[in-house]
Amino acid sequence: MQTQPEADLNQQLAALLARPLGERADFLAELAQVDPEQAASLVRMLDQSEPATVRQADVIADLETRREFDSDTYLQRRSQMLEQVWRGRRLGDYEVESILGQGGMGIVLAARSVLTNDRVAIKMVRPDMLGPNLDQRLTRESDAMGRLVHPGIARFLGLARTDEGRPFLIMERVDGLSLDRAVAELDLSARVRLLRAIAEVVGVAHAGQIVHRDLKPSNILVDQQGQVKLLDFGIAKCLDDGPTQARTLTADRMLTPRYAAPEQIRGESVGPAADVHALGVILVELVTGCESGAVSSTSGFLAEQISAAAISDPWLRAIAESAMAGSLAIRYPDANAFAAELTRWLAGAKPKVLRWTERVRRQWLDRRQALSVTAGALVVTALLTAFGWYEWVFLERTIEPGYALIERDLVGLTGAQKASIREAFVRDAEGDRNSAIALMKTVADTHPDQPFPAVMVAIWLGARGVAGTEPYVAEARELLNKHDNPFLSLFLEGNLNKGNVVDDRRAMASALALRPSAWKLRYGLSHIAIGRNEGELARQELAQIQFTHYRDRRVPQVLADRALLGDCAAVRPEISRLPEDRPIWRLWVTAACDFSEGKLEAASQGFTAILEAPANTREPSTEDIVRSAQLLTLGQGGRWAALLDEAALGYRRSREQHDVYSAHRDAVMALTAAKLLGRDAEAADWLSRVLAVSEFEYQVDAHIAVRLMGLHSSYSVPAMRARVETDMANFPGLSYLLLALEAWQSGDADSARSELARARREGLAETRFAPVLAALERGLGVTQGDNPVLLWFAPWSDWIAQWVVPAAVLSTSPSSEQVGSD
Repeated sequence: MQTQPEADLNQQLAALLARPLGERADFLAELAQVDPEQAASLVRMLDQSEPATVRQADVIADLETRREFDSDTYLQRRSQMLEQVWRGRRLGDYEVESILGQGGMGIVLAARSVLTNDRVAIKMVRPDMLGPNLDQRLTRESDAMGRLVHPGIARFLGLARTDEGRPFLIMERVDGLSLDRAVAELDLSARVRLLRAIAEVVGVAHAGQIVHRDLKPSNILVDQQGQVKLLDFGIAKCLDDGPTQARTLTADRMLTPRYAAPEQIRGESVGPAADVHALGVILVELVTGCESGAVSSTSGFLAEQISAAAISDPWLRAIAESAMAGSLAIRYPDANAFAAELTRWLAGAKPKVLRWTERVRRQWLDRRQALSVTAGALVVTALLTAFGWYEWVFLERTIEPGYALIERDLVGLTGAQKASIREAFVRDAEGDRNSAIALMKTVADTHPDQPFPAVMVAIWLGARGVAGTEPYVAEARELLNKHDNPFLSLFLEGNLNKGNVVDDRRAMASALALRPSAWKLRYGLSHIAIGRNEGELARQELAQIQFTHYRDRRVPQVLADRALLGDCAAVRPEISRLPEDRPIWRLWVTAACDFSEGKLEAASQGFTAILEAPANTREPSTEDIVRSAQLLTLGQGGRWAALLDEAALGYRRSREQHDVYSAHRDAVMALTAAKLLGRDAEAADWLSRVLAVSEFEYQVDAHIAVRLMGLHSSYSVPAMRARVETDMANFPGLSYLLLALEAWQSGDADSARSELARARREGLAETRFAPVLAALERGLGVTQGDNPVLLWFAPWSDWIAQWVVPAAVLSTSPSSEQVGSD
């Protein structure tokens, strides 16, 4: 009766004989790397079965030749053969299911326990790495690896041996993507946050006196929840911690030269700083997007030094340079120090390595052996210190944290001019933009060669839609062409609201990548996402905002927007951080949370309290938004009479102040309330006011709202065309949007849908007209994405669609409920 090993050998021999003659040596070469004894047995059996065809000596010579060949490349080319060699093999209490990968130490197998059915990963050490001391080192280190328990580290489950006594490592099997694949769709800030999480995990190991020694993207996995898992902790130390002779034989295979620290390459003892060097290389790759290059030897490594010069952000570049420094005195001592620097960068703070005291200390430590304490050396040191303070401290001081504007942006201005600019930002933060613009204009006029004030004037005037802004924009661009300030150039282009939201988003995101602490840019990106009906992206952008202080008028706006987008659980704890002397802000954000959570009565009371607050406590910059919120709260609650009264009062106030935007909102709300109350005469009056709006986007929105209420009005498409004649040349899709509106008004819904499809094909969804395009699509029942993202601003027809009975929305003839015309 055959024993199990004999049966396995016969089965392998049968499979071998079934292969073509040219593949048999390859198969035996693969098998020899994972089970030399079985390969030798098969050679003998094969020699006996077909002595004339295959000669034992020829096969053995072939095996030796292939062992000298690069084993990793060889194994990778023949993964199918490896599967056949390993699949179904028993290793102690585990059965191999598949091959997970191959590396410098050997092969990684997916296996399952025959006792508990647990899924594990098994690491088989390459046969040529086995030595008399390996068992001792593995046993010694396995205790330490077993104690290293952390959610971010793949657990070491134990050390076992095959029936032949060959050791193998049992590890937690992790499902996820390697780091380089996981970051493919992430922006710069998200990549840095992920690397910080990795460094924090490595820091836990360093605190336990465990060094990884082979950190690289393939040893870092990211699961579906975005959590990192580090593989192979401690294993490199086991395989590379023997006598000098053994280390010399294996170092070239155990290292991944691209990520190895100089002291590793030299064969010296290593500590936590070696892992920091690898983290620095990974940082360069994540920021610049360069791929990991394969280097096969230490000489190849020395020819391919990794440089941080390609990193445009000066702070990140300094962090990477310090992490990869050849001198241990300059390099971060461990991963925790490296993670702390990334945390500072994410918070918009200057890295510690750039503080002049730290730079002087590191340079002194690095050069102390070569420096003699002489008067000349002291003078040079003093000069370098003074220059370093100016370059790395003074010029990096923050001027306006929300935009991450720094002293370097104001180079060339006098102290008085800088003081005026600071005061302008204070006024703007308090909501007094008129004074802010006046102060900034004064600086721009008195120093026409400095681009910064011209940039701010162009942006602030453009945000208001003020006529005559273009000369300021042209002047700012001309000055920026003469000055090397890529951030200001991107900052300008991203905030001009040129109409093409794709270009605006690209410029704003690029500026944010240069200075990630500029939370007001991220706030702008969130509103671009809202305009494109990308609610989840808007929520993600807002959630990433970290305030440096809470006294800016946009802080409650950000929190209120987050609340309306469903993040009340995260927003409510922030309310207590708002200034106590700004009770209006606290009321506003609280009411926004109540509104989002469906507590409409509480929300209405909060908004009313804000609007009825004493004049000396009111906030002009927030009052209009709060009025919109109050009207929407009344509408959501179906309080139509109260909505009509509030909207009528607001309309009169808006007309007195020549506020077209608010007048349009109030008229649409009043029309909706009158219609739903059945007050036809009042509805007819409000209809004429709604359709008299002059701004094009509001005019389109008005006609959508009117149609949603089952009303009818005649209007002239050519007249509407005349109002956007200039825009028509830049946005061809506008003409199709107008044709769609005309077709819908005449009762031809199918033609309207067809014209909308043409407008979208012409790219109108990538422009500032995207919200009205989407609103018209929803009114016509065209399915384009999710439900509308509703905030405190137009298009108001999106809110109307929630309140009215949409029976007449898709009617093909003018509604019988016609109550007026223009």
